[in-house]
Amino acid sequence: MEFPATWVVLNITDYDTAMPAVSGEFVIELLAQLRNTGRVLDGFRFALDGSRALEATVNLDQILPSEELKGLQALFQCWPRDVKIRRNMLSTAWTSLTDSLSSNELDITDEDGGGVTPGAVMRILERLPGNGPVNASTRWAISAGPDGFLNLQLQSLPLVASVLNNRSIFKRYALRYLPPKLSRNKTFSQSSSDSISIVTSSRSRTGQRSPGRAEGSEY
Repeated sequence: MEFPATWVVLNITDYDTAMPAVSGEFVIELLAQLRNTGRVLDGFRFALDGSRALEATVNLDQILPSEELKGLQALFQCWPRDVKIRRNMLSTAWTSLTDSLSSNELDITDEDGGGVTPGAVMRILERLPGNGPVNASTRWAISAGPDGFLNLQLQSLPLVASVLNNRSIFKRYALRYLPPKLSRNKTFSQSSSDSISIVTSSRSRTGQRSPGRAEGSEY
């Protein structure tokens, strides 16, 4: 998005469903809520769209360090419009790796390019030390690049999604299990290799100027 932007004002009833106003292979657009006076409120959301599917190929041992997972790759695929960035946030909810495997959302291949069944990967996770299958989680997140364009990243943490998606549970987990230096951090950054792994990034260039959009509020 270029600034200053030309703002397009829409009705508040379109806030949850409005799609980006411009087209392209991959488009991210910010929608903000305004009062009738023009004052910006705290609410915002990101709308995503595009003409091509997003793909990210990840080495599974990047997500869960294990000799048994070396050489295995997972292909994450989705359409931009299906990436549900949460309201007033920059990311989707976390999804557990085991859930993605059991729902056949991932294409798994070995180092020779041969197909690997999700069940075979699940059996490896069950053999790893721990109570039940060892798990990790992934999510999509929006970040700003040094060139001023927005990126969509696939992020991972070696924890089950039910812990990561619940702030109070995660806080208790962090205080009990994480090293003191990590558990004191309010947020995790890319530089903390023990806490978060940025595994891919898609650019948001569209080749067109993206007009700013605002959602008019009725109060």
